[in-house]
Amino acid sequence: MLEQSATRQPVSPVRSIALERTLADMLGNPGSVTYRNSAAGWSVPADISVATVYRNRGYRPIWVSGDGRFTPRGVLLIDRLADARMDAMDPATYRTETIRNAMAQGDAVGLAAAELMLSEALIRYSADLWDRKDKDISLLGRAAAAEEFGAFLRDLAPTDPAYARLRYALAKYNAIVMVGGWETIPAGGTLRSGASDSRVPALRRRLAFSGDLPKDVETETTYFDGELEKAVKRFQARHGLAQDGAVGAKSLKVLNVPAEIRAEQLAENLRLQRKPESRFGDRAIVVNVAAYELVMFDGGKEVLRSRTIVGLPDWETPRLVSELKWLEINPTWSVPRNIAVKEIMPKRRRDGIEYLDKRGFRLFDAKWQELDSGEVDLAAIKGDALPFILRQDPGPRNPLGNVKFNFPNGESIYLHDTPSRRLFKRANRAISHGCVRVEAAANLAMSLLREEGWTQADYDRVLKSGKTYRVKLHNPMPIYIITRTAWVEADNSVQFRNDPYEKGKSLQLALN
Repeated sequence: MLEQSATRQPVSPVRSIALERTLADMLGNPGSVTYRNSAAGWSVPADISVATVYRNRGYRPIWVSGDGRFTPRGVLLIDRLADARMDAMDPATYRTETIRNAMAQGDAVGLAAAELMLSEALIRYSADLWDRKDKDISLLGRAAAAEEFGAFLRDLAPTDPAYARLRYALAKYNAIVMVGGWETIPAGGTLRSGASDSRVPALRRRLAFSGDLPKDVETETTYFDGELEKAVKRFQARHGLAQDGAVGAKSLKVLNVPAEIRAEQLAENLRLQRKPESRFGDRAIVVNVAAYELVMFDGGKEVLRSRTIVGLPDWETPRLVSELKWLEINPTWSVPRNIAVKEIMPKRRRDGIEYLDKRGFRLFDAKWQELDSGEVDLAAIKGDALPFILRQDPGPRNPLGNVKFNFPNGESIYLHDTPSRRLFKRANRAISHGCVRVEAAANLAMSLLREEGWTQADYDRVLKSGKTYRVKLHNPMPIYIITRTAWVEADNSVQFRNDPYEKGKSLQLALN
């Protein structure tokens, strides 16, 4: 960056006039060969949509002055652009070095070119921060008029707390990378509390580096004590691992993921956080596939959090945005054809017709007229043929449990309860056929039903009846099914997960 003297001399009126005239000429003749310097690597931006802004200013520059220096606003802007990696963006995109080259040229042409390149860079930077394609030219006028330009620049970025926390974490991990990252813990047997091992000091240093173990704790002792066990559990919780406090092969592999990979993971998710589908608003249900978790927000505050089960790698839960418009208490289950063919019918062939009857399955034709299962020659059905619809009545064997949550989408995906509660204790919960099972389904249902005037007693009474009851929501709840593999909780704990559907990706090193 070009230095500014502590006491600046007044800018020569002649130089200022020359700069303004050059700006006017540049904006009137952007394609002129006069206004490019191949040796210095700069040229006037081809887009001159900012011309009106400068014409209204009498072609007075905003970022540079006639004496060959950046204005105070220019200093703040060039520094911010040069530091774009803080927002997981590339400073080269904003031509910061090219701008400095033009400034170093020193004449009115170089200064005017730097001025216009900075204006272009600010507009592009602002659009990139919000993942927009359009250009807000009016931003220039506001930038020139802002009394506190530093605050103006800070306010360009998304203001939601999740973005700010992720941005801070990225700076922290980039700093770790700058000092060489953390060391690799040697392979060996499982490390657990009460044991002594020559690898324990390396484990202590690793956990101190990432903040799971306090930095003032003795790191060179070979004894695995209770405090270290707590630190391991904190680390395991942050990475979606089983929290047993022991460092086996799986935890060791996650511990040894390089800091560079974690920094890139944070950067990737910071970029995702800028996208429109990450702007959830004050009221929404958000399912993070990678975290196996659902969070409900109301009034901008978290009101419910639940573990979930999502689709198998070969039966993915799709990412989508929709609105939850109705729910069903005591839902029936219309069995998807592929599940019926691949799972239900083979069991029926093995166990006989009683298999369907005992589990409350009924058969319907395409017009939803019920068929007598005793009169359908099920044994004659071969291969993938399925000349009927298979539906299961509500009850304890129904895989949808007590309640189902519906929202329009082209994938036939919904949220639902489940009678298989033990599965929520698993660390890897990508085990469904695509729909999302919700551990706290009953609480989610009541959170939505209270807005419809329901009480807990109303819900319990309908549930006890065993009959299917459909409730349309007068105020549909926005729902987002997303994949975020890194984020920062409100307590500032940095969380990392895998995308269960991208095993071959370079970031997929922490197999959990």
